[in-house]
Amino acid sequence: MQTIIEIRPHFGGWKVFEAQGIEPYFSEREQAIHYAESRTALRRGEIRILSGRGAIEKTIAFDERAKPD
Repeated sequence: MQTIIEIRPHFGGWKVFEAQGIEPYFSEREQAIHYAESRTALRRGEIRILSGRGAIEKTIAFDERAKPD
C-alpha cells in the first residue's frame, strides 16, 4: 500500500493532507514538510508539495527501508 501526503498553501500558511480529518495547519512551509516527513516511518509512498493552483511543485519519495533526512 502506498501513502500520499499532500502539502498545500492555505490562507497564508500550509496544510498537510494525510487523510480525511487529518489536516494540520502550519504557518511555515518547512514546518509542514518536517511534520509530513515525521509521519512517514514504516510506510511507502511520497510527499507532494503543491502550488496554489494545485500543480505538483516537488515530491519527496519514502519507503519503509529508509526514513527521509
